[in-house]
Amino acid sequence: MKKFRSARDAGLALLCWAGGYFGFVMVAHGLSCANACAIVVGWWLTAYLSSLVGFSIFSAVLVIIIYAVVFVVACFLGETWFYHDIDGINASTCLVLGLAQGALVASPIMFDYIVKKVAVSVFARSQAGRPQP
Repeated sequence: MKKFRSARDAGLALLCWAGGYFGFVMVAHGLSCANACAIVVGWWLTAYLSSLVGFSIFSAVLVIIIYAVVFVVACFLGETWFYHDIDGINASTCLVLGLAQGALVASPIMFDYIVKKVAVSVFARSQAGRPQP
C-alpha cells in the first residue's frame, strides 16, 4: 500500500510541476521572464501540494528516477525538451544532468519533509519544559 501511495504522490508531484509550469507559460506568453517564473510557480505549487497531501520522502526518490529516465530517453532521441544543448553530450553527462534536474524537481517534496521534521522537533522541545496539567 505504501508503494502505491508513493507512486501516486510522485505522479501528483510531476503533474503539479507540469501544470504550474505550462499554466504559467500560457498565461505569461510573450513575456521574457515566462520560463523562469514558470519554474518558480511549478516549484511552489508542488511544495504547497506536498504540504497539504503529505508526500512521502520515497516519492521524491521516485520523482528523481522517473524524471531521469524521461530525460535520458529524450537525450537519446535528440529532443530538447529538458536541455537545450543536447547535441554533443555523452551518455554519462546526460545521466548526471537528468539526475541533477530530477533532484531539482523533487526538491519541493524534500523541502516539505525537512521543514516538517524541524517543526516537529522544535515543537517537541518547546513542550518538553512545560508542566503537564
